[in-house]
Formats: sequence, C-alpha cells, structure tokens
Amino acid sequence: MHTITPIVVLLTIAASATSLAQGPTDSISRQPPFPTLTDSQWVRLATPELGRTEGRLLTQGHSDVVITDGSRPVHVPMAAVDTLWTRGRSSGTGALVGAILFAGLGAVLATSSSTGLEENTGSARSVASLATIGAIAGSLIGAVVGHAIPRWQRRYP
Repeated sequence: MHTITPIVVLLTIAASATSLAQGPTDSISRQPPFPTLTDSQWVRLATPELGRTEGRLLTQGHSDVVITDGSRPVHVPMAAVDTLWTRGRSSGTGALVGAILFAGLGAVLATSSSTGLEENTGSARSVASLATIGAIAGSLIGAVVGHAIPRWQRRYP
C-alpha cells in the first residue's frame, strides 16, 4: 500500500511537467487559421467596426479581404473578423431527405401491392427493390430541390 503513493506522486509530477512544457495558452494560439476563400464567393463577415457585412469576395490577401456590396469595395483586415460565413447550397441535405422519404414511399407501395389472391402482400425482394428505386429517385429530386435553397455555413472561427 505504501508503494502506490510514490507512483501516484510521480505520475502527478509528470503530468504537471508535461502541461507546463506545452507553454502558455492564449486566445490567439487557439484561433483556427483563416479559411482560404474563392474569388466571387458570397461571404458574410462580422467585425466590431463594420458590424455584419455581406457581399461578393473580390480578393483575399495575406492580411485582408476585399468584398463588394455592389456599390463599392470594402477592405476588411483579417484580424478584425469575428465571424465568417460562406453561402452554399442545401443539395446534400435535400438528397438525404428525398432518399429517406422516397425509400419509405417505395417500401409502403411494395407492401401494399397485392394480386388479390396472395396473403403475403410484399416479398422482401420487392420491398427492397422499390425502396432502393425510391431512394435513388428521391435523392435526385431532393438534390435538385435543395440546390435552389441557399444556406450560410459558418467557416470562421
């Protein structure tokens, strides 16, 4: 029982030394790197000076980004950016929702289809086939519908 105490003390000292060797942690070192953006991409920036600004990206330098709101270019230092969003599409979400809905519809149709003489209304093969066809068709339809829906994605921080 006395040999456990020195082991615990040594492990505690080792853990403390490891955390001290990592150095101080401040808010600057914890900030993620600023993302690389593509020209003509729709962005929304929030800064203390400008508030929330939205526009199309003209250029991204090493220390600032230039966006236009349609009337004039706005130079924004990267260090001043609190948050950054980019506008994308909801194609993936639409495809997933469409696949689930249409797969369920295909399974329901397969189980309810009957020749009138059979007691067993849907074989496992027909249920799986119609559910798969429904999922494929639903994902295509959902992706098209989702592409029409814009979605802002937070990219920084």
